[in-house]
Amino acid sequence: LLSDAVASFCLYAAGLSEGIRLHAHAGSGIVYGHFAGDLTLDHVQEMLKGWQDAAEAAQGNLILPRCPPEWKRSLPVWGRPRGDAWLMREVKAKFDPRGLFNPGRFIDGI
Repeated sequence: LLSDAVASFCLYAAGLSEGIRLHAHAGSGIVYGHFAGDLTLDHVQEMLKGWQDAAEAAQGNLILPRCPPEWKRSLPVWGRPRGDAWLMREVKAKFDPRGLFNPGRFIDGI
């Protein structure tokens, strides 16, 4: 996120879930969210949509570095694709033309 948007994003994110603990680095714009308790996939999908919209409004993105493995097929773990995804695909194709290395496990399914 842009550093001046970190505080407002944290207030918004905290309002969407009671069980979230946030760890923010205002200087770098990085915010970590940690959940306590049980969450359902449906609940997380709904929360992520709102958070992703708020992150994009702050010129950022939202990634999920950790979540249950079975959820990764349903959640946008690398956030929404950016305008430079085509460049990442081209670089990946040059270094891994047969698609052997971590297929589908990087940004936008690269």
